[in-house]
Amino acid sequence: VVPTTEPGEKPAEMVSFDVFPNPVGDTFVVRFPDSRLRTVQVFNASGVLVREKQSAEAQITLDLKNEPAGLYRVGVDGAWKQVVKQ
Repeated sequence: VVPTTEPGEKPAEMVSFDVFPNPVGDTFVVRFPDSRLRTVQVFNASGVLVREKQSAEAQITLDLKNEPAGLYRVGVDGAWKQVVKQ
């Protein structure tokens, strides 16, 4: 997983989360060190929001089964990581 930031975004290390597996098949997991309400957003390479899920769990599973292969950005509270869907 490659942490990325854009101007005005918090560095990924400020919001701790892991994304696995990477590369992604149909589903992937976003894991946090604690349980609290968060919104996870997934954007495709064109910047289009393709998934959004809100949960207070420490582990959130997201489904990209109906999305094409490519690069996706996973965002949580202004921190971003990239995943590749095969």
